[in-house]
Amino acid sequence: MFINIMLCIATRMKRSWRELTHGERILLHISEFEYDEEGYHAPYNLCQDGISEALGILKNNVSREIGKLKKKGMIKEMISRVKGAQRRRKIYRPTSKGERVCKDIKKELEKNKFNIKEDHRIVSITVGDAVKRLKKDIPEIDPFHVTEWMRTRDVMDPKEFTLYYRAAKKDGRMVESMAEAPVVKSFYGRKDEFTSILEMLSGEDPPIIVITGILGIGKSTLAARITDELKGKNSLFWHTFHSWKSQELLVGELKNFLKKASGTVNEESMYGILVEVLDNVTDPVFFLDNCEKASEDMSRVFGMLLELNKRKGGFGTVLMSRKRLSFYDVRDIMNQDVVEIEIGPLDERDVENMTEGMEISSMDVYQKTRGHPLYVEIYKRFQGKTESMDEFIGREMYSALDDSEKNLMKKLAVILNPCEREIVLDKDEENTLLKLKSSHFVEETREGKLSLHPLLKDHIYSRLSMIERNELHARTGSAMIKKRKIPDLETLYHLEKGGCWKEALESLSLLKDTVAHLHEEHRGELMEMFPEDLVPQEHLPKYYELKGDIHMEAGEWEGAVENYKRILDTGSNYPSAVMEKIGEAHRNLRRWKEALKTHKKTLDAYRESGDKEGMVRELLALGTVYRKKDELHKAENHYEKARKIIKEEKIKDAMGAYYNNIGLLHVHKSEFASAEEYFKKALEHGELGIVYENLAELYRKMGEHSKALVSLESALEQYIDTARWREVSRLYLTLGEAHAVTGRRKKAINTFNKGLTNEKDHRKKKLFRKNTSLSRLEIELHRNLADSLRGYNWKECLRHRKIVIDALETRNHEDEVHRAKLEFVFDLRDSGDSEKALKELKSLEEYLQDEKQGVLACKLEMGRIYRDIGRYKDAFHVAKDGLKLAKEIGEESGISTAKEMIRDLRRMKM
Repeated sequence: MFINIMLCIATRMKRSWRELTHGERILLHISEFEYDEEGYHAPYNLCQDGISEALGILKNNVSREIGKLKKKGMIKEMISRVKGAQRRRKIYRPTSKGERVCKDIKKELEKNKFNIKEDHRIVSITVGDAVKRLKKDIPEIDPFHVTEWMRTRDVMDPKEFTLYYRAAKKDGRMVESMAEAPVVKSFYGRKDEFTSILEMLSGEDPPIIVITGILGIGKSTLAARITDELKGKNSLFWHTFHSWKSQELLVGELKNFLKKASGTVNEESMYGILVEVLDNVTDPVFFLDNCEKASEDMSRVFGMLLELNKRKGGFGTVLMSRKRLSFYDVRDIMNQDVVEIEIGPLDERDVENMTEGMEISSMDVYQKTRGHPLYVEIYKRFQGKTESMDEFIGREMYSALDDSEKNLMKKLAVILNPCEREIVLDKDEENTLLKLKSSHFVEETREGKLSLHPLLKDHIYSRLSMIERNELHARTGSAMIKKRKIPDLETLYHLEKGGCWKEALESLSLLKDTVAHLHEEHRGELMEMFPEDLVPQEHLPKYYELKGDIHMEAGEWEGAVENYKRILDTGSNYPSAVMEKIGEAHRNLRRWKEALKTHKKTLDAYRESGDKEGMVRELLALGTVYRKKDELHKAENHYEKARKIIKEEKIKDAMGAYYNNIGLLHVHKSEFASAEEYFKKALEHGELGIVYENLAELYRKMGEHSKALVSLESALEQYIDTARWREVSRLYLTLGEAHAVTGRRKKAINTFNKGLTNEKDHRKKKLFRKNTSLSRLEIELHRNLADSLRGYNWKECLRHRKIVIDALETRNHEDEVHRAKLEFVFDLRDSGDSEKALKELKSLEEYLQDEKQGVLACKLEMGRIYRDIGRYKDAFHVAKDGLKLAKEIGEESGISTAKEMIRDLRRMKM
């Protein structure tokens, strides 16, 4: 407790501190590293990327500071091969003048004072005295090392610093044993898996990573691509298991790996050699392929690596296997000692990239292959003739199964999501399941649910007869109702596919809200499976009402009106409720004339039947229409009539809606204080989410942004509690925009990401087989996230810009695509990647062709970039072309901008 108190006090103590500029830090940094000009490789830390990463300075700022140091004669520029880089690069070394300046700076730094942890107290000490103390453990320590460490700290813990410094300075020759590693000719997709594995391997103590998946899915290719990324940064060892390989062969490969690093081998046992490798090889990463083929003796190495990972750490291990391996258990996974990564099919975009240049469409390829990369390769090789792939699946995966295994696979082939064992499993099929799981054909989740690999699922399903499919779907739907009691979407799907129309209609009535909130492609496909001509005549009104309600809840007002009108055509005996819904749909479509006519007719019907609650709803609806039409006196009159009925009949549930509408009326009149009062009254009567949103908009108009944020967060909380995911995503967008406007960038980024996660969770419900495109809301979330990341994380900003471009291109929104591409270019320029920005602009200019205003925008932006990077002649020519084009199309602002650019360039004596 005492130490904690002292640390808190120490953070408030003022330090006597000589701050270093970026240029001084760069000069001191490059002076740290030796470079033999006759040697083959220069240290990575001497190139711009290495300097940027080591010092945490943006690359464009590094470039700018290096230019200043070169002008002052403090550093010299050279060309050399760099560790980890494929091409020769520029590196930087201090000149004799620079070395003298480094010595002077270090003398000044010795006088800096800071706080250091000493026994059970905090003391103030100079950097010079600290260096003298630390030299006992770190002989090469100097004032710059201490100063860099203290840039982001208030108190130094000498033990922590020593451990970190030794790890950071750990150096040695990177060695490789990669003879068996496959050569990656092409690599598509796997971005999330690739990034995740690299992040884990770059950590201080990486876990054992186990990549699983069926034959040909891309496990080895992914791992080999990762080795390409790690070359020059880690020592790499690759071994591929086969049934004919002996333990002695693996031991021999490990010995050779060790000899490359240290020159000697002192151990003979596998375990002893592994320990010696970890002690003598710099940053090793082991890649072991075909692990399911390892013999019992050979597989002992897995357990050894896990034990050493727990005891020593500091090395990476990647295992590839078709089956789950037995050397670890649930505890190892929960403790993050082992991480499992299952490789699934590629998505449609990756398949499109793989099949570029083929005459057949990528959509056809994707639908046929379901994203299995080996299947795509064969499909591409035979130009759409897939007999070879069918033979491959039959020979390698399916033909070896017995009848019991095939029967269980057929039942699993109709299942969309992992399901409970009881739904597909009969009492005598436990052993069959175990065999299929060991072959990695059937997967079991931690909750004990079963699923079949998508490739096998589609292969088997496509070969079922129509009678078999219907029977299996009907059997599955019945089993799901029995097991789950309450129907879910997949139950509804199976009942429809199995032709159980009565049960399907009953399930749909319970699930209409859920169906309404599906992604539009999922919802449409589910509704299309209801054949209208097979619905019994007496059930048609209910069928149309369910469809209308689903369209209404989904915000598809035209579809709602169409289906509700069909109910009236059937002569149903409940027209008032239907007319009320039609009026609401007209209101949402802003068809004021139709809305007034319908609501008045419905009001008369409720008045005639004596339905007071119905009358209140219609009076409030009419008031809303008049308010929207700016006929405020009529609106107020109808609201007052509704209030009287509510009070007389004591309809408490309607009072909240009344107060909310009156609040909106006062907002319309710009009577903000009264509006706030009525909204708060509405909240007292249970109107929550929408009222909080109305309050937030009111506070925004009043300039009270903090209150607006609080109200939006309250609305969000209400929508989350009531599981209204569409409103949740919309609120995340609105709330994120509010945070961005008020300068809360980190909160904005976090909020937009939550919105994307919410959309992704619902868009990727695995109810149907095909992928879905991004929704309009997702596109806006990505765009706003990119805006918030500008200048904060350029890499992520640009990634989100690309997502927006790809999504808009699939929707064929050309104008928006042009805008999104220009935003991408501006961000490339501002991030310092001018060359790539120019390349993108040239591509966009070719894409726009005859759209001359867009071409003009590209030319003017190219001119600015050429000017900013010192390519003045190129800038001058582009500006002249831009001026000519601007005059041609009569674009005054373009003419003015081009002329100003030309004048500036001439002043520079172009």
